Amino acid sequence: MNVGIIGCGNIGAKRAAVVAKSPHDQLVGLVEVDASRRARLRQEFNCPVFADPAPLLAQAEAIIISTPPQPHAVLIAAALTAGKDVLCEKPLAESLEEVAMVTALAEENGRVLKCGFNLRHDRGMTRAKTLYDQGVIGIPYFLKADYVNGSVRVNTNRVGSLLDMGSHLLDLTLWFGGEANAITGILQRTEFPFPRDDNCFLTLITKKFTAQLHCSLIRWQNHFQFEISGDQGAIEVINLPKWGTQELRRYRRVLPAGVPDVTTEIFEDDLSWALEWQHFRRLCERRDLRENTQALHVMQCIETMGKTILKAGL
Repeated sequence: MNVGIIGCGNIGAKRAAVVAKSPHDQLVGLVEVDASRRARLRQEFNCPVFADPAPLLAQAEAIIISTPPQPHAVLIAAALTAGKDVLCEKPLAESLEEVAMVTALAEENGRVLKCGFNLRHDRGMTRAKTLYDQGVIGIPYFLKADYVNGSVRVNTNRVGSLLDMGSHLLDLTLWFGGEANAITGILQRTEFPFPRDDNCFLTLITKKFTAQLHCSLIRWQNHFQFEISGDQGAIEVINLPKWGTQELRRYRRVLPAGVPDVTTEIFEDDLSWALEWQHFRRLCERRDLRENTQALHVMQCIETMGKTILKAGL
């Protein structure tokens, strides 16, 4: 598959490295607005580097969008209208209306539109989902998750912690729990230099369990923890491989009472980008559009939450 990438910062470079190593794909071009980076990218990936996406829309079969979020909706719409499949970093856009627009456009054009929810392809999380689906925790009771990127002063996404890390946690919650029936939360802003949140607490009721989520830019240390508990035990994922060793702990409940039996699995190396790309390729090959609505479901949760949310410093 001929692939073009628009935006080649930290994430775009990771995406480019994955495609470049794929025996089934060819990088036909990159787009980078920073002129000082173009020569280095051209040498590193041995492909053309443009200042404008127009050449890619003519040559590529699939487009990866990894720019900052603000131009996402316009770029997605242009790629879909040109008949390309699209993998775009989260959030697809900053409003429900824009996300609904590009989702509908993908359906109308019969194209795959995948949001970059790479945590679905994190090996610890996919293992947790497999164990959960196998029923090892029994009847699910509750989910708790905490995702902190301690970088408020250098975060350039300008969308705040809810749309940044929070969209990942919401997507994981919907993946495990199905449709959200109710959602509320608290948004806080302390240091973020834009009128967005830098700390957020969410509470959801899904079809299967209750969930409590926390995402933040102001804990000063990167942190990820995910736990889902049921009547027979629990599954816990601690850390992400991009930050070091990841542990998956499976707790087996001891009845009538006692310390649970615990087994641990270890994961090293962040393979989520490569695994997500392989999944995206399969969707494109099969013309499978069933996952096109993942980002829309997340934004619908955020829209619903907006009617009940409490705000501090915003």
